[in-house]
Amino acid sequence: MKMSLVLAFMFSISAQALETDQFLATKIVLKDSAPVLNDYFNKQIDDAVEEANLNSIKKCSDVAGMVMDNLVGAKYFGISKISKFARTNPEIEKYPPMNVSDKAYFKMTFYEKADVLMKLADLARTINLNGIYMGTDKLGHFSLIGRNYYHNYLSYKKKGQTKEEAMKNAILKGFATERGILGYAIGGVLSFGDLESNYEGMRFAVEVCEGDNPYVVMKNNKFVKVRDFDTKEYFNARQDESVNFSFWRPGLYKRIQPKLQKEYCETITDPMYRERISKYPPIVENMNDKLIKEVIMTEKRFSRHLEDVKSFCNE
Repeated sequence: MKMSLVLAFMFSISAQALETDQFLATKIVLKDSAPVLNDYFNKQIDDAVEEANLNSIKKCSDVAGMVMDNLVGAKYFGISKISKFARTNPEIEKYPPMNVSDKAYFKMTFYEKADVLMKLADLARTINLNGIYMGTDKLGHFSLIGRNYYHNYLSYKKKGQTKEEAMKNAILKGFATERGILGYAIGGVLSFGDLESNYEGMRFAVEVCEGDNPYVVMKNNKFVKVRDFDTKEYFNARQDESVNFSFWRPGLYKRIQPKLQKEYCETITDPMYRERISKYPPIVENMNDKLIKEVIMTEKRFSRHLEDVKSFCNE
């Protein structure tokens, strides 16, 4: 592989976070981390509002950008600030726990037989967020890639597009990145859970200032936070990759398929797992879902959907 592609992959695994194996946590009871993360999100909003007022910021979109910077880490390199917080905070219970090394964790997962490039990245661990199990990488996508989406959204708005048009085009630009050299083309994984997190991060950034129920408004020439953040509004069953399967490049899929099949078949028959997902709130199609169907799933290379995974256990 040419050095340029290796560098692109290294940027991809650091910037867009990591893969995860949700099937491993089937029989694990994890404490709900929503209260801790809600407090964390609210602090980032509060800090941005305070900083904006101290520096006489006038545009609310700048405040929204500051909130996203706080989540990512303004001088970003490596995993996002919020992902690092989730990884290191002892109040956020994870599986496997942090006393299991990243190397040992990798060998536990269905990615064990993946090629060498996949092994360069530490896998994201599973947390419980409002009863929904997902990888900590979803926090990174929400913040970092969601911030990128938001910047693109603002650019499209500046060009005269409506809110809906700007959001749509920001999503489509994000799709191009995820399908291209910084995503599927190098890493070999197209995660629909990641795409949902990207979209939800943008949606949150937009709602910091816009819509009928914004987080921040201007009162007496000062920005004021008027409502609290709740992870329930932006994190959902789509981000559980045991429910919303990723798409793997054929070569990678061939390597991981035997262990993936074993994990999947054990998972779907597990009573604890079945009870957990039965309590997941129903999914209502959003703009991101619609565009995935219209754009990604109509591409020839993605025509093989993972319906074959669901047939594993009938063989």
